[in-house]
Amino acid sequence: MSLHDRTFGVYGDKVVLVGWPVDGGAPRRTLADARLSCADLGVTHRYGDDPDVYLVVGEAAGVLTEHVAAVRHDLARGGVDVTLSFDDLSLVTYDDPALPRASTTWRPL
Repeated sequence: MSLHDRTFGVYGDKVVLVGWPVDGGAPRRTLADARLSCADLGVTHRYGDDPDVYLVVGEAAGVLTEHVAAVRHDLARGGVDVTLSFDDLSLVTYDDPALPRASTTWRPL
């Protein structure tokens, strides 16, 4: 899928917002490279060579394609820049992808 089509979607029952590290408006592999370097330490990212920054914003059932298209259209009208650094990254381990606190741990990289 194109970057535009991946900005927002429903995957299974998860509603997901996706972004990418950019420099000068062009997507960069900064996050993918950081994840791959963690593999050298025995820590692998669930999706491997993945440059995306993504956020599960909720769960939904029966979301209409028109709604997804409308959100993508709104996102395409103007991006949102969020400054992140390596200090903002954490290693997260979990058993349940809903990330309940009782079975989820995280620590800074």
